[in-house]
Amino acid sequence: MCKIPRNDEATIEKHLIDVLGQGHNQWNYREDLKSEEDLWRNLRQKITQNNLSEIKEHPITDKEFDSIKMELLTHTKTPFHAAKWLKGENGIARITIEREDASLGAMSLILYSNQDIGGGISTYEVVNQIAKRKTDDERERRFDVTLLINGLPIVQIELKQAGAKDGYFQAFNQIKKYAEEGMFRNNIFSTLQLFVVSNEKTTRYFANALPKNMDRKFLFSWRTTDNRKVDNVYEFCKQVLNIPDAHRLIAHYTIVSEDHDNRALMVLHPYQIHAIEALFTSAMKHESGYVWHATGSGKTLTSFVATKLLARKSGVDRTIMVIDRIDLDSQTTSEFTKLASDFNTGISS
Repeated sequence: MCKIPRNDEATIEKHLIDVLGQGHNQWNYREDLKSEEDLWRNLRQKITQNNLSEIKEHPITDKEFDSIKMELLTHTKTPFHAAKWLKGENGIARITIEREDASLGAMSLILYSNQDIGGGISTYEVVNQIAKRKTDDERERRFDVTLLINGLPIVQIELKQAGAKDGYFQAFNQIKKYAEEGMFRNNIFSTLQLFVVSNEKTTRYFANALPKNMDRKFLFSWRTTDNRKVDNVYEFCKQVLNIPDAHRLIAHYTIVSEDHDNRALMVLHPYQIHAIEALFTSAMKHESGYVWHATGSGKTLTSFVATKLLARKSGVDRTIMVIDRIDLDSQTTSEFTKLASDFNTGISS
């Protein structure tokens, strides 16, 4: 476990950024990015780098980038819409706009890829103390630490002093307040998928949601495969927010659920993630195994995500669930249907 001489918030933040930047191919600290305008400019550079074959010798104009911004904000009106867009078609999130020069037609631009985890077009950057105002008249807000993938804010980390009583709850309340103020809506931060709150000694994570749906009961602690709780924020970052695991967490283990007017983004518990990864490893070796979880532990969701990941592998045409009761069959089919909005396949019973 890492130790630092002081426990004030600024020192924790600095050490956290150092930890995120350790090792090969880790988060690149961008000290030069300090405002929302800086983040938009950085995103424009990423889009250009990743779409040279589409842009060709005609750089993106200011008017075209304004269109890109408008399209992005249209796709990310709520955390649910943002998550669904980031899942993309075949794991690729795109935006298509008409070129300012009509003779050039339209261009389809890749903004985010769930296929390139830890490589390919994906870039990983960390920024801190981003200044944000909803209006010019309002008090300036500063976000502690933000993780960018391809220039898009994906993970937000809010920190409190180690000595603060219920510090991580204070951090959670602050995030909820920011959400109520609209700080994560209709701007570049509307792509956020995951929040992490910590007072250095206790760390929790939760999926982004509308303010009315943000609740303490959705704060999860991380546990290792042997069920050891990981509370220290630096160890949490090493285990959960490293590259490629942070990107994999967003790509594979955040789920959009759609049931009439009830639309939500969910993130899995650690025991579900460990079970799926163990199942997946065994399946790739053509070995048998089983997952034994208690009633109410989310077995249907676990089986859905496992099915989704297996279906992406060549040679896997279908998965079969054997259920011993008709009512359970109907319930499982209904749950799978709600979860399948980002899953292009048929479900039958």
